[in-house]
Amino acid sequence: MRLSPVVRGFLAFVAFMEFVNALRSLIPSLFALPSERLAESFVQGKVFSLAVLGEQGAQVVAHLFGLYSLLNSAILLHAIVVFSNPSLLLALLSLSSKCLFFLLQGFYYSTIPVASFQVALLISLLALVGVVVLLCSGSWDSCASVGDENTDLVRAMRFGKARKAKQL
Repeated sequence: MRLSPVVRGFLAFVAFMEFVNALRSLIPSLFALPSERLAESFVQGKVFSLAVLGEQGAQVVAHLFGLYSLLNSAILLHAIVVFSNPSLLLALLSLSSKCLFFLLQGFYYSTIPVASFQVALLISLLALVGVVVLLCSGSWDSCASVGDENTDLVRAMRFGKARKAKQL
């Protein structure tokens, strides 16, 4: 059983979630009706709810979190599409830093309630395990060569010539 497509699909899902988090942080009016807009931003309400931030501070934190989420999404998408060793190592570094960020903010600085970051940390840890599985499987070379029609035709032609030579 090949795990590569399954892991790559999960990483695509995580990249999509990061992209949506970036949009919710950078453009909060896109996801809320005018009557439903809250006094606090998405990041203040959902992530850093224990931190006391002013209006401008909350906006800066929301934009930084949005840009960080957008960067994580781009790195994960690049690792899925390019599927090479350096891009997977970059995804590993990106997900490791995100897990470290959530652990520090949740347990050391106590700016995120434990209930708020459990799911995000679990998803990030599972994606981190997925990247490690892809790195250890070594299947990126075989994925890159699948679908090369010219190489497949040359192999088939060589096999056919060798077979005819043996029959004589």
